Amino acid sequence: MKLSVSALVLILLSCFAGPAYAIDDEEKQIQVSVETIETILAATISKNRFVQMRAYSLLASQKDITEKIDSKKLYGYIAVALEGNDSKLAKLGLEILDNAKLSDDDRQELLMRAIGPGSTIQQEALERLNEHREDLLPKIIRDIEKHPTRPHTEHLRLIEYWGPDAKSVVPALVKHFESLLAKSEWKRKQEEKQRELKELKRRADQERVSGRKIAPRPIRQPDLTQLKFDFLNIVYAFSEIGSDAIEAMPIALAAANVKRVGKRQSHSAEEYQTAGILCIERLLDAEPGEQVQIQRALGGLLGSGGGGAVQMLGGGLGGTFSGNASSSVRSQVKKQMTRNSLAQTAKASEARRARQIDREVEMKFQNHDVLPPYEKLTVNEIRSFDPPLLLSDADNDGDQAISKAELRSYLQLASNGGFSDEMLKQKFGSSAYNTGIRTLQKYDTDNNGVLDSAERSTANWGAPSPSESDKNQDGLLSKYELILRYFEREN
Repeated sequence: MKLSVSALVLILLSCFAGPAYAIDDEEKQIQVSVETIETILAATISKNRFVQMRAYSLLASQKDITEKIDSKKLYGYIAVALEGNDSKLAKLGLEILDNAKLSDDDRQELLMRAIGPGSTIQQEALERLNEHREDLLPKIIRDIEKHPTRPHTEHLRLIEYWGPDAKSVVPALVKHFESLLAKSEWKRKQEEKQRELKELKRRADQERVSGRKIAPRPIRQPDLTQLKFDFLNIVYAFSEIGSDAIEAMPIALAAANVKRVGKRQSHSAEEYQTAGILCIERLLDAEPGEQVQIQRALGGLLGSGGGGAVQMLGGGLGGTFSGNASSSVRSQVKKQMTRNSLAQTAKASEARRARQIDREVEMKFQNHDVLPPYEKLTVNEIRSFDPPLLLSDADNDGDQAISKAELRSYLQLASNGGFSDEMLKQKFGSSAYNTGIRTLQKYDTDNNGVLDSAERSTANWGAPSPSESDKNQDGLLSKYELILRYFEREN
């Protein structure tokens, strides 16, 4: 009978159930052999997570075994664990690395792998690398100077972590940025030539078909704002180094002035602008009183590009957001982008609600405005409203009629739940009012006056559905909308 490798591995693993994966046999401790561990580790390519976790747990628990495994093989096993997306496996890899007898160079290379994008143990790896800063920094400088056009993502993340202690790397980083830009410019010119050739061919084809001269299309000139490389990490690194990186000011200004980015960029133009402005603040080491002056200068210097980001930072660089010097620029930018996203979502929701209200106003007047004076709804015309509308609710100027502006204001107030309890009871009746209030009190667990999607999911809803009762489509059920819901069901 033949057994597959995976089956053999599972049989081997089932034999070692204890935390040390050893068996007590007549008071003798039988340790797992090196060959068994290597067989198990080699089988991790099967992508069976159970096999993989047990294999690495086995290696981590038997510290003396790591000394018997070939260093190159052990390096590869640890690299697989550190570079994976599984946090438990990555931590096991770190534990094995701590116990392994590898050279300092191998140890540092493995830790550098663990600080890349998406790493789950980035902070732990950075702390360990910090112990080797004096040895690593000269190596990083030499590597950047030797390969200035290559990406140095891990190096930049480490420099950002070290901050002012890495100030000696500034000249190499400036050269790195300039080399990337020069390479990008060369690519830009090549692409521009290709576009010109395509444009000449297009004109020739059209002129041949039409028999007349065709005016050339204007060729849009790409510039730094359409970056072919991501230099945001460079800006973050200079930001954390601080005033010792003052020679990087042109790079910070370039980031703050980004107006648009390439389609394949993973960051928005606003992220570049915000990071650039905060980097300028760090480079200048500005006092709170000086930050307002910097804001004014930047607003004029950057124009409509980064100037908008200056205002976006909540009143300028002297605001509470950028004033937190202890927080990393990376985390500050992330927080600001989250705030901007929430603000844009709220703004879009408000605009959508305004459009809905405008349509409802036009529909109400189209269906009910049949008596003079036209362009206003009289008492007799609003009697047929569903749900009912009281003249006193919307007649703001006291002319015993409701204009479009008054109806729009009324509907806006209604969508925000701005009616008093007495008005709601009078408008919809005690039965619908009491049912709506009971529903709100029962399911509003955070007591904020509305039911969000999580709170709505705990209730059993009949007809109409909660989404149909959400009149302004903001994802929430207000007190007004709940009472209106039960009024519609009763009628």
